[in-house]
Amino acid sequence: SAEEEYILVGTGGETHGGGLYALDVKCFSIQCSSPYIKIINDEYKGVMTPPVLVDVNNDDIEDIIIPLYNSTLFAFDGKTFRQLWNRTFPSSETYSSPAVGYFNDDDIPDIMVHYQTGPGYPLYYSAQTTILDGLTG
Repeated sequence: SAEEEYILVGTGGETHGGGLYALDVKCFSIQCSSPYIKIINDEYKGVMTPPVLVDVNNDDIEDIIIPLYNSTLFAFDGKTFRQLWNRTFPSSETYSSPAVGYFNDDDIPDIMVHYQTGPGYPLYYSAQTTILDGLTG
């Protein structure tokens, strides 16, 4: 939220499960019972790229747009960390952070993503770039 500060940390790799965690900044200086919040976790593949912070639900708080290496892009509410939407790109993986822009006729930022397609790391046959509506994915 606006009064709280978090550091976002991604874990895992191409062949190792991982997730995205929000570390509570105040817990670096005092002992906390819950020093982190697990936002998303994947048993098989991790978070390989930094998230993008942009307000896509028009509440004046930056939301979290994160591509997981498991073919799925997620949007999470920046205040509650609840999932807003997700989009899956079958048989694909990404090393690319999403790009933000205004690609349609509304005032909500949209998301451009780039995924490589193929049997998986390290072999890809093609790539796709897709623009998603920021509000609905």
